[in-house]
Amino acid sequence: MPLSPLNYLTAGAKDGKFQTKGDAPSSPEQVDQLFEHLEKTKAPRLALYFHGGLVSTKIGIGIAENMVGVFKDVTHPVSVVWETGAVKTMIDDFSVITESDLFKDLRDWVLKKLGENFGGLGGVKGKASFNEKTLEEGLQKRQPF
Repeated sequence: MPLSPLNYLTAGAKDGKFQTKGDAPSSPEQVDQLFEHLEKTKAPRLALYFHGGLVSTKIGIGIAENMVGVFKDVTHPVSVVWETGAVKTMIDDFSVITESDLFKDLRDWVLKKLGENFGGLGGVKGKASFNEKTLEEGLQKRQPF
């Protein structure tokens, strides 16, 4: 049985706003409908279950379906599915990640090790060493190294 929109809300990983597209879209109107339903049915309780933790919307909706089964005889369950799939999160945050000091330090360390152990980069034969100036100059080129 498909999950009722009265039992879930979906939010996007990047901005935390309602996820308006995909297999399980949500909207402010859905929240209004939920409260109308609660008032109409005189539901004595409302259980909010928040789920995130590197899951896709599809998996989160599956978990929401399970929560309906767990809570349906006790209260009206609503799962908030916060899409945080690992790949989507990395894609959404890639530009932030690549601008971080940690990423730049790791990148520079890898490039130095490549130069020391694999004969340099970009066709340089023999061992090459990169200092901070050489790395920065190489990274500014249209085709680095």
